[in-house]
Amino acid sequence: MVMAWGENSSGQLGDGTTENSDVPVAVNKLSEVAAISAGGSFSLALLKNGTVMAWGENFYGQLGNGTKANSRIPMVMNTLTSVAAISAGFRHALALVSNGTVVAWGNNEYGQLGNGTETESDVPTLVSNLSGVSAISAGKEQSLAVVAKGAVMAWGDNEKGQLGDGTHTGPEQCGVPPLFACARTPVAVSGVSEAKAVSAGGHSLALLGNGTLLAWGPNNAGQLGDGSTAGPEICSPSPSPCSSVPVRSGTRGVVAGISAGAEFSLSFGPPAPAGPLPEFGRCVRVANGGAYSGTSAHCTALSSTHTGHFEWLPGPGSQAKFTDNLSEPRLETVGGASKLNCGVGSLEGEYTTAKTETISHLTLDRCVDVTTNTSCQSNPLEQGRIQSSGALEGELGFITSGEKPSVGWDLKPRSPATSLVSFECGSGLSTAALSLEGSVIGRATPIDQMVSAFEVLYKQSGGKQIPEFFEGAGREVLTLTTTPFIGPAISEQAGLRSRGVRTGAEPLEIKAKA
Repeated sequence: MVMAWGENSSGQLGDGTTENSDVPVAVNKLSEVAAISAGGSFSLALLKNGTVMAWGENFYGQLGNGTKANSRIPMVMNTLTSVAAISAGFRHALALVSNGTVVAWGNNEYGQLGNGTETESDVPTLVSNLSGVSAISAGKEQSLAVVAKGAVMAWGDNEKGQLGDGTHTGPEQCGVPPLFACARTPVAVSGVSEAKAVSAGGHSLALLGNGTLLAWGPNNAGQLGDGSTAGPEICSPSPSPCSSVPVRSGTRGVVAGISAGAEFSLSFGPPAPAGPLPEFGRCVRVANGGAYSGTSAHCTALSSTHTGHFEWLPGPGSQAKFTDNLSEPRLETVGGASKLNCGVGSLEGEYTTAKTETISHLTLDRCVDVTTNTSCQSNPLEQGRIQSSGALEGELGFITSGEKPSVGWDLKPRSPATSLVSFECGSGLSTAALSLEGSVIGRATPIDQMVSAFEVLYKQSGGKQIPEFFEGAGREVLTLTTTPFIGPAISEQAGLRSRGVRTGAEPLEIKAKA
């Protein structure tokens, strides 16, 4: 059963009326539905047998049944079979056929049907030069498809860079004067590979296999999610912020699904593996009836009869404070160039929940810029000492799960701050201001043992943090921005290396296996 609600002036709810509904109503005569898609004022349903049903507005032929008459109930598209996926745009639609080709129908004034013309079609027409397609999306006036090796193709409107091919003035001109930028046939989106999903709205999105989200097109409302509403480019003819090439969206965590709206975007991520784990807490002895058995305080062996001698209490006890002593912290940028060496460092913090911590102070001492062999400091009166200006926060997560799990702490600035530490190196005209932004993951050991001291190991290779992502949750890449006294600022991906020993007042256990 398919349910629909909202505006119904064109019959897009499919209940046989044109009356709006503020509660879900059943769409008439639909069963064995495999997928649905809502367009501007029309709707599509893909049935399990590979046929497509359409209903609602049909002024541009977007129902694909060879007529221009609206329909208040689903109508079968008789010319379309063996369909694997559907997508309804504003006034046009796409279908992915099981042989890897794509057909399109409806409005075509921006070339969004991709058949080399600007003529609308009330029946499905083949999109030119596409094969091996694995995913599709119809947007406002543009269309997207994922092809071999995860490359993305785009066609239709390009006035605001929606095609992502590096232009907003071409590659073709559609319409009658005044003309506007478009592509009547598919063009390659610049620099995208290994995409597994796309979504087109007023702008365009692509989800890569590693969970990275890319966005391009208009950015007047911040819909690209890159932290700006003023760029990164200005598109014409009516000047407004945009990006004509994909930019990385600032989503937190590994993304599992995406959807582009008219001027906003949505994403969601997968749940953390193994339910709420990992977490830390205390394995305490009970007289009887505990969930864990054994002879020592390690909550790893479940008692099948719940008659064990230990019970798990998540979170810190009365002594939540800890100190990390860091040995020889070193910072490198991508390519393996050493940037900063410090003699020692320390973190002072406290556990706040079973998965989080707050760092009140991060201090690095005896710090030297390797390039210039000059001291680096946050305060000119404290040579060689770098300190965080505000609180940091940490989150416990899986680096790898399974039978041999590994866990770590993701350390990052507390919002709204973006900098882990800021400092200066050099003197006089050679002075440079530096800021380390993003977050860094340190592997924590031991796990599944009650101890009062933990080791936190920060590793990097070639200026990239190891690991860069948790399983099921990502992080912000560590970035070093250097602003010299004279000249432009330079931002580089960076990696931190250090070994820390964490000591606290009471034994705790990092629990990584149920």
